[in-house]
Amino acid sequence: MDVPLSQEDAVTPLWLAYKKTPDYKRGLIKAIPAHYPLVEKQERVGLQSIYTQFIKSLSSTQNAKAELKSRSVGIWLSEWKNMQKMLFMHILKDCGNWRRKDVRFGSPGDEEVYHIPSHRDVPREMTALANSVCQLVNKDLLSNEDKYRDLAQVHYQFIRIHPFVDGNGRVARVLTDQLAIFFGLPPAMAGYPRHDGKRRLNYHRAIRACADDATCGDLALWIAGYIEEQLKLLA
Repeated sequence: MDVPLSQEDAVTPLWLAYKKTPDYKRGLIKAIPAHYPLVEKQERVGLQSIYTQFIKSLSSTQNAKAELKSRSVGIWLSEWKNMQKMLFMHILKDCGNWRRKDVRFGSPGDEEVYHIPSHRDVPREMTALANSVCQLVNKDLLSNEDKYRDLAQVHYQFIRIHPFVDGNGRVARVLTDQLAIFFGLPPAMAGYPRHDGKRRLNYHRAIRACADDATCGDLALWIAGYIEEQLKLLA
């Protein structure tokens, strides 16, 4: 979570667990702080559930790739909502829905740089993105460079639209890994550098560069670098 959770936001079991902590009992904090251990633990559980259901099954199920090719726009949209719900179902009362307020990310003023849509436009923009994904999985890609570019563009557009109150980056990374596996590549975002400051900085710089480069060249190179490392290990 990026913001503190009030009692109105948090699911009852999480709030009751927080009330037992010294922070709450001392009366110092009456909302669950962002990145609190109780919350981070549930986020890790949720993310693991997503990867088990959507990534491992894609790698091991014989007909999974054919299923992706035959999907409708509505199925993609429902799946993305379900991913966000799985991520936060033990944290937020309201999850699995498009955001209902306007947001910003990055530095102040970046709303204009990224063209983050109003919350009213999220359903329309997500439908357009899902339609693009439907076309992508039915397109003939001749080279890994083509695949890296398309992975980067889908990844960036999901983040730019920012369809959910929280968890957009994580759901976008799961989607990117789904598509990488569909293309016959190792997961693209399993190497997200959560604990590597330099690599994380390069990732965020590549995301920022997409705002000025519709081909998302820097992000494609970032994705390619991690996948190529894995391909060498598998060779």
